[in-house]
Amino acid sequence: MAIRKGSIVEVELNPPADGEGGYVKRRPAVVLVVDVEMATCTVVGISTKLGIGDQNFFVELPFSQNRSSSSGNTKSGLHEKCVAKCYWYDKVPVSNCKKIGFVSTRKLIEILDLVLQHEASLATDESSTSNSANNDSEE
Repeated sequence: MAIRKGSIVEVELNPPADGEGGYVKRRPAVVLVVDVEMATCTVVGISTKLGIGDQNFFVELPFSQNRSSSSGNTKSGLHEKCVAKCYWYDKVPVSNCKKIGFVSTRKLIEILDLVLQHEASLATDESSTSNSANNDSEE
């Protein structure tokens, strides 16, 4: 199965910087972009830790508790209640990804939108910090 935008993969990721803790391990993630030339993809991490982190940037994902592949009620390959944490993304080698499912186009758009909102909030925070530093130096 080819890795493409919207695929859910298992891949080695660092833990998110939101206090969730943990270590580098294989975790599920949603593929946002595949760079064929570099053989890498940008992914957003998926977590079952729903109470940790900025929930404004969470997208709930479909799951099935039935691990039987014949259940058919979800194509995500996920088996627990979980969210895509849209501030937790990284670039990883495609060769390290194992495809387990996929998200709908609607969910992918929701994830991409929140990633862009998060990036915009970081740019705004950076701008505010540098303006504050400039004002302090002028006094």
